[in-house]
Amino acid sequence: MKHWLIITLALGLATGCSTEAPDGARGEAASGAVATETAAESEVVYVDVRTPEEYAAGHVEGAINIPHTEMRERYGELEQYRGDEIVVYCRSGRRSGIAQGILEGVGFDNVENGGGLGDLRARGVPTTE
Repeated sequence: MKHWLIITLALGLATGCSTEAPDGARGEAASGAVATETAAESEVVYVDVRTPEEYAAGHVEGAINIPHTEMRERYGELEQYRGDEIVVYCRSGRRSGIAQGILEGVGFDNVENGGGLGDLRARGVPTTE
């Protein structure tokens, strides 16, 4: 039985290594343009976990406001984005870290702590202020 497994694995590896990548790109890294286009195609959802007052003073364009103190009760509002990248942010990153833990605890697996609003601005994310 072990011999058949080894033979099957060897044939699978030999076959997999002999095929060419599409467009003759075998062994080449993806260009920056392709990587950028791929990243642009994925949906990023920004969740502002600050208070409504802080949110009103300025936020990421299109962000959803769910204060971190309400995340356990309101995470269902994000169900439609479960397959997308979710970036949570606050003022400094502390509250967004708490919100990230809550979302990961209920099964969201693509959640990033974006830190503070200033950090996102520095990365070029469009904001209302």
